[in-house]
Amino acid sequence: MTGDLTLYAKWQAHDPSVDCRAHVQRLGWLDTVRDGVVAGTTGQSRRLEAIQLSISNLPYRGSIEYRAHVQTTGWQSDWERDGQTSGTTGKSKRLEAVQIRLTDELSNQYDVWYRVHVQRIGWMGWAKNGQTAGTTGESRRAEAIQVVLVPKGQSEPPATYMGESCAFAQPSRHDPSVDCRAHVQRLGWLDTVRDGVVAGTTGQSRRLEAIQLSISNLPYRGSIEYRAHVQTTGWQSDWERDGQTSGTTGKSKRLEAVQIRLTDELSNQYDVWYRVHVQRIGWMGWAKNGQTAGTTGESRRAEAIQVVLVPKGQSEPPATYMGESCAFAQPSREA
Repeated sequence: MTGDLTLYAKWQAHDPSVDCRAHVQRLGWLDTVRDGVVAGTTGQSRRLEAIQLSISNLPYRGSIEYRAHVQTTGWQSDWERDGQTSGTTGKSKRLEAVQIRLTDELSNQYDVWYRVHVQRIGWMGWAKNGQTAGTTGESRRAEAIQVVLVPKGQSEPPATYMGESCAFAQPSRHDPSVDCRAHVQRLGWLDTVRDGVVAGTTGQSRRLEAIQLSISNLPYRGSIEYRAHVQTTGWQSDWERDGQTSGTTGKSKRLEAVQIRLTDELSNQYDVWYRVHVQRIGWMGWAKNGQTAGTTGESRRAEAIQVVLVPKGQSEPPATYMGESCAFAQPSREA
């Protein structure tokens, strides 16, 4: 999704926020997150077992209410509210779906949007205002959840929205952008994405097989170069550049790791940051400027990749960064 923040209503410091806490298999209660940041885990095959939701900075009368669909139990009869626990703890039961709603004046001013990351499916579509998010009757575990308040009349969050990651500065229209195209098992070449949007798939157990990278709106002399670590082959000897294919197609071989770098003047003005979503691990840490992202010697498939240019001197992208989704307005932290 592209565009600037004017496409969405800018929230003010006096607007409410949703706080969300998740209880996860073998991890227990995780730290509270806010405003659509992911609560739970992805890529670790851990079940979500319970949630607690509450509203901070509440300017209107009203509450947030929620209930869970639980393994062997079905829909819990009681709607919990304002920090109470919905789901179960200590019973080794998966949470499978949720319904969330607002009450009183709060429901007249805001919609509550939410979605669930589900076993063997990944992120499902957004639901709102009491609709069901997740699955029922399919014996699939929910693994993570996102919950965000949106002023009435504003559209749903983008499919790539990952919450407060938008604090990370986005490229302006005058800055160069990285275009990334992924070749994926049984899907072939996917559409080109830009500026850190996920290329590939997660939650579908599909291997990434090849990538093509290029720079748009190039204001300096230089290129983007990259090479892949491929199943049974190891590091490919040649560095590809500017839209060439790195990895393999038609050979049913998994791409396992990548190295990406910039050249000439471009490398003096920007760092290239990138990370890989890896089988049974999930998103690994960010690498930059020729470092290795992914795994070698572990027989794990890379499943997706993110690549973004960052001006020299700026910090790495946040762990929740999902790219151009930051066009979705965030609550302001300033009055």
